[in-house]
Amino acid sequence: MFAGGKNSILRSKTHNKFVLLLQEKRTMQDYELQNYDFIPLNDLLKKLHLVGTGGEANIRIVNGEALVNGEVETRKRRKLRVGDVVEFAGDKIGIR
Repeated sequence: MFAGGKNSILRSKTHNKFVLLLQEKRTMQDYELQNYDFIPLNDLLKKLHLVGTGGEANIRIVNGEALVNGEVETRKRRKLRVGDVVEFAGDKIGIR
């Protein structure tokens, strides 16, 4: 017997709407490069505490969970420069 049925689909749709509303309310935070021309993507995620470890950052990037300038980025050490925008786990970070 199938567990869940119609009610689980309705809950899922409601949950998705709730998640979308939460995502829309988030504002972009800025990360200022200090004395450097760039920061590697995995280092940014660690520095902002968006991941617990460098290994987690690398795995999640390789799995395609990070967007840079609206495109999926799978390079762990992608050099982020002024003007780049990173999206990760519902957060948006502008490099300044």
